[in-house]
Amino acid sequence: MTLAQYCSQFQKIRRANGTAFSDLTLKKAPHKPLLLLAVLDMVGRKQITSPFISIADEMTELNALFGSFWHKLMPVTHTSSIGFPFSKMGNEPFWHLVPLPDKTVTKELIDKMSTVSQLRQHVMGAQLDEALFVLMQDAQSRQTLIDTLIGTHFSPEAQALLRAEMGEQDTIFQYSLELEQQAKHKVRDSSSIAKYTVQVRDQGFRKAVVRCYDHRCAMCGTRIVTPEGYTAVDAAHIEPWSVSQNDQITNGMALCKLCHWAFDTGVVGVRTDFSIAVARQIGHMPNAPGFIPTLAGRTLILPKEVHLRPKPENFEWHRKTFSVA
Repeated sequence: MTLAQYCSQFQKIRRANGTAFSDLTLKKAPHKPLLLLAVLDMVGRKQITSPFISIADEMTELNALFGSFWHKLMPVTHTSSIGFPFSKMGNEPFWHLVPLPDKTVTKELIDKMSTVSQLRQHVMGAQLDEALFVLMQDAQSRQTLIDTLIGTHFSPEAQALLRAEMGEQDTIFQYSLELEQQAKHKVRDSSSIAKYTVQVRDQGFRKAVVRCYDHRCAMCGTRIVTPEGYTAVDAAHIEPWSVSQNDQITNGMALCKLCHWAFDTGVVGVRTDFSIAVARQIGHMPNAPGFIPTLAGRTLILPKEVHLRPKPENFEWHRKTFSVA
């Protein structure tokens, strides 16, 4: 099939009408076109490198992009699982759900599935038409497909919002890659900071650190990624940004919410050998500190790649400020 034919199919995507949908989405469900925009973005970044979109491998980043587009257009109170459009796209001619062994995907099943958990019980992912994927890989054709989706399914105001968000998400991704490259080559380019907004820096730092730690808390080891791709960890600066203006991966750790709070408030610290220290006073207060005392003496769980691990000197500010380690 040709680019023009796929553009025609993109224009004819079936979308439900509903009072929950505003003029921004032409009073129709935006799920399918937003999912396709996220897929096109990931193909352009070379994060999706084959016509097969795996639920196991691509869902975290795909959901993050889908969610960023969704929240630009929909009220905060209106949420959606990416599983809903991922399954319903199975009714479109270019999107083919690939069943698990001994499973069969029927129209009735597609209509019933609405969450990623339900998808995981029946399918491995989705297979795009080979010809469509080839077009997606070409920058000019990809832009034409994006323009078709945005121009057909959204109001002029929504079109502007989506184009701006796609640009910002691309900048966030590029900043995260830049941080990884600086860590790999052991350089720090402070001059690049001025090029980025606070939001881009925050999200780019988070994306890079969480990816390098594979969604695992460096202190307690918690690793939880929901079926939709939400993670339990934050990206924590070791020496605060306000002090160091340092977004290097070597000045960061992935920490769960409790360990992040405990580190930022000096309840826990890190020694020069990367072992964890716990403040003595935590046991003298009328607290129920849970697992925090059990962290004492543990060694941080660090990335396999040495160049991504924290620089020991980055902990000096924390040790001097809180006198824990």
